[in-house]
Amino acid sequence: MAPWVNRFIPFLGYHHVLMILLVIAIVLLSILMAGCSNSSTMQNVYLLSLSYVANATSNSPPDPNQLNPGINKTFTNLTSTSNPSLIVRVGYLGICISVIDSQWLCSNSGNVLANSLRVGFKSLNAHKTEDIDPLNLLWIAATFKEKIAFNGLMLTAIPVAFIVFILLSTFPGWHEEENEDGSDIGVKPFPSTAVMRAAITLVVVGSVFSFISSLLQHVGSAAASAMAENLAYGSVKGHVGVAGMVLAWIGTVLYLLVAGGLWMMVDSISALKGLIQYPDSDLDGSVD
Repeated sequence: MAPWVNRFIPFLGYHHVLMILLVIAIVLLSILMAGCSNSSTMQNVYLLSLSYVANATSNSPPDPNQLNPGINKTFTNLTSTSNPSLIVRVGYLGICISVIDSQWLCSNSGNVLANSLRVGFKSLNAHKTEDIDPLNLLWIAATFKEKIAFNGLMLTAIPVAFIVFILLSTFPGWHEEENEDGSDIGVKPFPSTAVMRAAITLVVVGSVFSFISSLLQHVGSAAASAMAENLAYGSVKGHVGVAGMVLAWIGTVLYLLVAGGLWMMVDSISALKGLIQYPDSDLDGSVD
């Protein structure tokens, strides 16, 4: 190991590790929030993806619960005549669409994307705009973004983590001082009790917000994917964004680790202060 690393490690405090975990969580959740906001890098970070099934057929026997078993042929006919290749991906703050392989267009507004498809439908070898998106997947995606993909909790959890990071940065670091004999001694002062309590309160709030948001994201995306497939009677394929789910849950786990780490720090410091105040106390709490 490099000598400068060996000199640095003794001064790497416990709170520095928590700060590193917080930075990683902030970066991951920020990437999640930025999903589908840029067509060059962010189209692979999404919550829900909807696409048409190529050459969809209605040969499968109808379910006994279907009182109108012929409806699936209607949807199959709508998509089989034009064979649309539209793919729609939804993020918290944006939507990406692709009609031609590896060519993506992203925007935070479904209207902008719809107008772009209307303008360029002739270049897409479509006789009319309905051939590009016969089942209105873009509208479904925009509705999911506006009414189901709630981003308020996650947008709150990120700045809360940043505030906790600032509070942790105020914790005194370990340093060396000379004692009366002129020798160096390591000094490890305790951080402020008020700052510690504020930090642990905020990180617990951020953890709860992140957990609830991740859970809602997972359940909402999975439910929307299943409903889109069922209501389109096999003409549409839905996918839950794996990258989006991984980022959300890893960020949440890091929040919980920081919360647990801070709680252990507060509890340990309280115990040490008790030993300093009552050094001769018995196990039952009595003082000699």
